[in-house]
Amino acid sequence: MMAAADAAESGEASSSTAPAKMSAKQQKLFELRMRMNEGRKMNHMEVAAEKRRATDPEGEAKRQRELADQRAEKKRKDMEEAGEEETDRRLAVTLEQAEAMEKKKAKKEKGKAAFGWDIFNQDSLYKAHKKRLEKLQ
Repeated sequence: MMAAADAAESGEASSSTAPAKMSAKQQKLFELRMRMNEGRKMNHMEVAAEKRRATDPEGEAKRQRELADQRAEKKRKDMEEAGEEETDRRLAVTLEQAEAMEKKKAKKEKGKAAFGWDIFNQDSLYKAHKKRLEKLQ
């Protein structure tokens, strides 16, 4: 069987690999089956490789970093073409982007939990008081 696969890969006529009793149609059918088997094996190998890539957390992080680097490079090129310097980056931020950044920052600050001895400071106690009042209303 391995000889048949080698012959199919190299493109040789399979008349030497297939039994001589086969008619032309049977030989063609045999060749098609061999090609289908080869395709099935290749597809299985690709599916396994894709699954490994998808489940690899380092691979995903690497891909995200590459995408971020590409975006940053594109933005830098666009700024150079426009004649702006990188220090003017703040000027390129739109109102919507600035508001989104502020909202994200406020949300992060709000969700920040007290840590260590800060549990007993006045800010933490006040925050807990406000939280309890909100639950009552």
